[in-house]
Amino acid sequence: INACAKGDQWEWALDIFFAAAQRTMELDTISFSAAISAYAKGGEWEKALQLVSLMARSKVNLDAIACNAMISACEKVGNWQKALHFLPVMTHNQLELDTITFSAAISACENASEWEIALQMFTSMALSKVHCNVITYDAVISACEKGAEWERALRLFSAMAGSKLRAGVITFNAAISACEKGGAWGEALHILGVMAQSEVESNAITFGAAISACQKAGKWENALQLFGAMVQTKVVGNTITFNAAISACQVGGKWEQVLQLFDAMTQSSVESDTISFNAAIDACSNGTRWEKALELFNVMTRNALDLDSITFSAALSACEEGG
Repeated sequence: INACAKGDQWEWALDIFFAAAQRTMELDTISFSAAISAYAKGGEWEKALQLVSLMARSKVNLDAIACNAMISACEKVGNWQKALHFLPVMTHNQLELDTITFSAAISACENASEWEIALQMFTSMALSKVHCNVITYDAVISACEKGAEWERALRLFSAMAGSKLRAGVITFNAAISACEKGGAWGEALHILGVMAQSEVESNAITFGAAISACQKAGKWENALQLFGAMVQTKVVGNTITFNAAISACQVGGKWEQVLQLFDAMTQSSVESDTISFNAAIDACSNGTRWEKALELFNVMTRNALDLDSITFSAALSACEEGG
């Protein structure tokens, strides 16, 4: 059962478990834990919970493996409260809360945007002298990013570097995204530089966050430089990266660049959304290209994109420019 569960053959593991149960074979803690882990891998957290209850009724001792599997299962489905429920259960059963336990619990809080509880868990982990790994730091930094606590996120990022753990792309992306949400564009660019020095490969999320940080600060030139760097490194842009660069040029009043980026977006087969079209239509109205503006408006209608007040305002402005 354990071999199948570890080898991602979770359905086979469960087949063996229930076959053994039907033959009235005595199932021990290891058997139950393996089956619970199998359900957890399959995303069947409610069925895994039923096995935990069956363990109690069968008077089979609960172990740390089963509890960690349950916490991970609950984390994956966003049930952070149920995940945290197992921490006092483990303490009551005198089971050790280890790195896996805390990391899964912090990840559950991070997924639910419960950054304060994630930080409390991280503090408890340190006080318990439990080793933090990259997954732990990734989860708590991401939690702070989601809570717009960029300064806390950067302190944790620095602490991670001090602990000699090697930050990965998830770590860097979370730190840059935290800076973007906090309006700290300079710090975002600094971390991007550290990322390059560390030879960690950046992706569309990295550039999207960094470009957005510059866009929000009105630094359109920096945003365009980053977009150019993204193209040079052959990172494939997505709707978020293009929109961030387009919005940066829009804020800077660089209408030609807006339209160039919009055209590049289309040529790259990247899906344009309402934000993309609004910026392009607005650029046409400011650049006295009212016919192009109306053409884009009609494309939005044909593609069933949401037309908001910005869309209509930009289109009307274009018509006014055209007389």
